[in-house]
Amino acid sequence: MYKYTKIEMTIREFLLKYSEIDVQPVGQRLDTQVKLENKKSQGIIDTILKGMNLGEITIHQVEGGKFKFESIDGGHRKRYIKGFFDGLIRTTDGRYYSELSDEERDVFLNYKLSFVIYSDLTVFDIGYIFRTLND
Repeated sequence: MYKYTKIEMTIREFLLKYSEIDVQPVGQRLDTQVKLENKKSQGIIDTILKGMNLGEITIHQVEGGKFKFESIDGGHRKRYIKGFFDGLIRTTDGRYYSELSDEERDVFLNYKLSFVIYSDLTVFDIGYIFRTLND
């Protein structure tokens, strides 16, 4: 039986924990384009700014490694959120995070992300969960 917990955190909280998450573990699907900015990344950012749900992000808690967590599903979302905050991605109307109004930055930083956190998984379990979520 798989064991998981569900939590919510704001993008502000997520950005503070970003370095604790391996967002590109071995076996994770790579970005479809070499650079971060693409139609998918811009769509994710626009979805956040419109206040629409991005769905759950699934991660695995690991012990004794470089990272506290590794991505199972939602790697693109995590990388694109960080990329937008870092000025690597624009909205579909061409604006970077630094060009948003104070109100828009508050909407972005206070947007709640939903995380499903598993622990004690094998590599097989991780692959099974990923395939199940994406089939």
